[in-house]
Amino acid sequence: MKVLVVEDDEELLDLLTYALRREGYTVLGAADGQQALDRFEREQPDLVMLDGNLPRMDGFEVCRRIRHEYRSNVPTIMLTGRDKEADVVKGLDMGADDYVVKPFSTKQLTARMRALLRRSRSDKYRAPAAQVEAGDITLDLDS
Repeated sequence: MKVLVVEDDEELLDLLTYALRREGYTVLGAADGQQALDRFEREQPDLVMLDGNLPRMDGFEVCRRIRHEYRSNVPTIMLTGRDKEADVVKGLDMGADDYVVKPFSTKQLTARMRALLRRSRSDKYRAPAAQVEAGDITLDLDS
């Protein structure tokens, strides 16, 4: 699973990269909003984690563009220090699936990631069917 982590704080990006790699994820980093969109288009990550305060384009706008311009439903988590109710509502209204306020627990963050991937509506994240049915015929894919 590829995770695009968009964070302009180099130390936090390093910490997240380390923690996520230990969990088995491939981590793609971006330090600003435009770089995030470029990497998103080129790498097609399985999940996106966005800081709200980014240079060149904030995370809220990146999220909006992912949803509207790319028409993507990739699971997206806003990971930001902006904790006001208006910011949380804005992030979710822009298309974020979850909103986590800094500071945060990496264990809780990775649990939220797993939950988002499980609940994703995209076929890409669903477990393959064990059986396929067509009329009176059932094909058991396991056997």
